[in-house]
Amino acid sequence: MKYKTVKLPGHPRSGSHWFNRLIDINFFDGTDYLRHYGGHPFGDHPRAAKYLQTPGQAVIYTHRSVTCTTKSIYKMRHRFGLIEDDYEKFCNTPMKDMYNANGTADVIRDTMNERIEVVEVDALFRGRPETVPEYITKHKASWGRHVGKGNFMMVSYDDLATDFHETMLRIAHFLGSDKTEFIDENKRVGWRAKSDDAWQKP
Repeated sequence: MKYKTVKLPGHPRSGSHWFNRLIDINFFDGTDYLRHYGGHPFGDHPRAAKYLQTPGQAVIYTHRSVTCTTKSIYKMRHRFGLIEDDYEKFCNTPMKDMYNANGTADVIRDTMNERIEVVEVDALFRGRPETVPEYITKHKASWGRHVGKGNFMMVSYDDLATDFHETMLRIAHFLGSDKTEFIDENKRVGWRAKSDDAWQKP
């Protein structure tokens, strides 16, 4: 490969944990997928600039359709402190008006390490003036401005789910890898609610 490291930011609920795992098992040694994790900074955040300016590092931004992402955030709304249960209102209400830091969050666990548990409400959306769909659209657009930079690409979760092999070939070409066969990760990766053991990729 032409890059020593790969950093993988994405908007919330974009499938970033699964994608981190795919990159780790296909292009690295598969022992620590979170070393590539880039979190959820906007494309104009100083962290984004640091990622892009690190010598020998590729940056791949993962994204997902606004509708699917909104539904996914709605399903985990209590985890994010968003207390609106009516889906239509949830989609159309600024997040700052739904946020409640004292809300009840389910216990969630890292599926790759069951000893790690989180019970606090995630403050990611605290004070955000956008609705959830507006936030996701804005997040993707902020990273879209980097398209054309030699060490940057954007990858759609939806493309990975529906055309895995061709999408992985594009990634391999970008990274300078000659791989043509790829391993999928069929175990659930990332955070899950304590009682939620069922998972299936679309």
